[in-house]
Amino acid sequence: MSEQLPAPLQVVCRVAGVSRSAACERRRRRGTSESPRRRPGPVGAMSDPELLAQIRDVSPPAPFVGEGHRKVWARLARRGVCTSRKRVLRLTREAGLLADGEGQKTRQAPPRRHDHRAAKPCAGEGALSLAAGQGTPQGLTGTGRPQAG
Repeated sequence: MSEQLPAPLQVVCRVAGVSRSAACERRRRRGTSESPRRRPGPVGAMSDPELLAQIRDVSPPAPFVGEGHRKVWARLARRGVCTSRKRVLRLTREAGLLADGEGQKTRQAPPRRHDHRAAKPCAGEGALSLAAGQGTPQGLTGTGRPQAG
């Protein structure tokens, strides 16, 4: 393999900034008449250009630009064209048939109930009044239970 290279494969790959596995794969594919890679997954019942023609046929001409992909997908399903919603989204996006989405509401977080800071001790009502020199509030033991008798 390295008999055609002017230097060892590791050095050539380091200089080129390519991993050795990628370089070996490229050299392996160069020798074969392998077709270029296609999108992963099963092939649908229709090719992308055919489905795009169906999408254009389903989408009525409107005064505004585009329409939502879910509505287009539902119209296709009513006509008996079985395809995935995400494929319809990809094709309509690539063809520029989607609405711009300016009128869509953006989801906002609900208002905060508090500011996430520790509460400051109050000097008035509800504050524990400690007697001078004692480590517990009046009438309570160290365990927080009332004193006996």
